Amino acid sequence: MAQLNSKQLSQSNRQMRIVWTAVITILLLVICAVIRADDGGKPWEFTADDFFFETEMLGLGMQRMFIPLIGLFFLSSTAPFQRLVTPETAEPNDGRWLLRGLGVVLFLELLATVWLNEPIDIAVTNGLAIALICSLLGGWRWGLATSLATVVFYTISAFLTERPFDDLAHVAELILITIFEPSLLMMVWGSVILGLWRPVPIYNIKPLQWFLIGVVFEWLSALLTFAVYGTGFTLIDEIPGTIITGLAMMLFGFLVQQANGRSTAERLVAAEGAQTQAELKALRAQINPHFLFNALSTIKYHARTHPETAYDLLDDLSDVFHTALRSEPFVTLEQELDTVKAYLAIEQARLRERLTVKLEIDDGVDLGQQVPALVLQPLVENSVLHGIAPKAAGGTIKINVTQNGSNCLILIEDDGAGFDTDNPQPKGTGIGLKNSTERLVALYGSEFAPVIQSLVGEGTSVMVKIPILTKSNQST
Repeated sequence: MAQLNSKQLSQSNRQMRIVWTAVITILLLVICAVIRADDGGKPWEFTADDFFFETEMLGLGMQRMFIPLIGLFFLSSTAPFQRLVTPETAEPNDGRWLLRGLGVVLFLELLATVWLNEPIDIAVTNGLAIALICSLLGGWRWGLATSLATVVFYTISAFLTERPFDDLAHVAELILITIFEPSLLMMVWGSVILGLWRPVPIYNIKPLQWFLIGVVFEWLSALLTFAVYGTGFTLIDEIPGTIITGLAMMLFGFLVQQANGRSTAERLVAAEGAQTQAELKALRAQINPHFLFNALSTIKYHARTHPETAYDLLDDLSDVFHTALRSEPFVTLEQELDTVKAYLAIEQARLRERLTVKLEIDDGVDLGQQVPALVLQPLVENSVLHGIAPKAAGGTIKINVTQNGSNCLILIEDDGAGFDTDNPQPKGTGIGLKNSTERLVALYGSEFAPVIQSLVGEGTSVMVKIPILTKSNQST
């Protein structure tokens, strides 16, 4: 039921984004149609001169982007930036701190426009790259705030440049011309749309994809200007700005990956200590003497009545101990599931018909992906010992493995005794769950902590989310 609600919520959010995208796009087109009609509706045409642009504009634009790129480089080395671009949950003030930093970077870029005396309609770049970066980092609200700040800046700049203090009509006209400049309208539209549809986490975006994002939105800006004014030179004249914005976005993509790499390295170092403790807990808690005594008693019983079953159970017990004693911090998903199946086989032999196990693995799941060793078995043991075993009639444990985007989802459900979620660690159930939670959080961030739902008398479900990593990814 929880999964169904989550899917419904995701579908509802997607539908809402589609609606808002359509509304904002229609609004943009209506505004541009009004501007074109007011301008006389010039025919769309090209001339020979339209297929030429001044190459020195490319160099001029590169000089302008030098300042914001330096600012972005310094921001990328800060802790708030690393927390926002990696899976680790950001602290409450990180977003506001980083937004203020990006605001300073944007201001310096726009200041360079004034210093170089570039009117908005011929500027090589107009702050679009920073606005798009804000959208990807913080969503549509960040993008909208940044783009509107840019519009206000250009309005004030135009006002101070022309100083039409003695003509109020000219003041109003100047403000309207600046606010409804097609390139600025496209910046507002693009920032909101990209923020609505941004992929999370953004470290999955490749540098080439960052480049394409910048190029696409710059060209959309050029096409909109051409559609409004009907002059073909804007398409060719936009080439320098397109290249510069694309390169700026690509360089920022490299900074994001670099920050994510540093954060990952720090988490892995922190996880080494947790892994050492986890190995000891595996011997004291997961593979505890009580389990060993029950397993050996079960094997002894079957050795007299069903020798082949006893041999199989010995193999299963050997697999469980082999996993507990191995030194590797990571194993494949297939190996981890084999350990779980070996453990459940022993418990099924002990509890007999009181324990039913159902394991479902979707066809698209990569069983070769890396997962922390002994991260699932403690959760399954909790279901057996504190969910199924206390019930006279027993029950069923269901394990469902699916893949959702860049994450592997493992849902462990039982219809056992359950517990009160207001008491998250009832007697005897906290060690294994705490162990798995600490390791997942240390490795991937607190957003990857297991999600637990339980009702007294109805059962418990634990959702484990693990980012998909191959062995080569993990080794790096």
